[in-house]
Amino acid sequence: MLRSAAVAALLALTAVQAHATAITDPVGDFIPSFAGAQTPDRDVVAASADLVNGNFIFRGSFNGAAGSTAGTVYVFGVNRGQGTARFGAIASNVLFDSVVIITPNVSTVVRGLLTGEGATTLAGDATSLSGNSLSVAFASSLLPSTGFTTDQYTVNLWPRSGLGNNNQIADFAPDNGNFGVSVPEPASLALLGFGMAG
Repeated sequence: MLRSAAVAALLALTAVQAHATAITDPVGDFIPSFAGAQTPDRDVVAASADLVNGNFIFRGSFNGAAGSTAGTVYVFGVNRGQGTARFGAIASNVLFDSVVIITPNVSTVVRGLLTGEGATTLAGDATSLSGNSLSVAFASSLLPSTGFTTDQYTVNLWPRSGLGNNNQIADFAPDNGNFGVSVPEPASLALLGFGMAG
């Protein structure tokens, strides 16, 4: 119960906080090599990543109800310092060394991709789908540094029609790069304290 309240407070903080660092992505910019159905929930329109008191909160917004197409998977690729390009010409500047994989109504997995790193399946209440948006909150310790400090991590969001081949990737946000993690101002942290007290 307390864990759920803390996650809810973290998610409420990001709703209150101005997302000046959130990136936007053009509507309908599906990757030409995408072999799946071009459905609205596979078209990213905005994304953000916040670091709040040692926890990450990743958010994505889509052109339609998140998770409404069977088989859709959402992946946040994270560069912790040793990110490499793994998509060839379709997104040569999307660098990552770990992933957060959200399979709606099934599971959310945080996985490091370097040798010897494992995977952690998050509790069900760590991920929220609401309308056109999804969010996931988890301890930053699940993604230990590979060279960057946590506030230097960079992120990219890509919806997929299942896991496996690169032709299952529908969209990248941003299109060919990563965006930075935002750290809230102290006034926003005070709101978090107020929300948790409530």
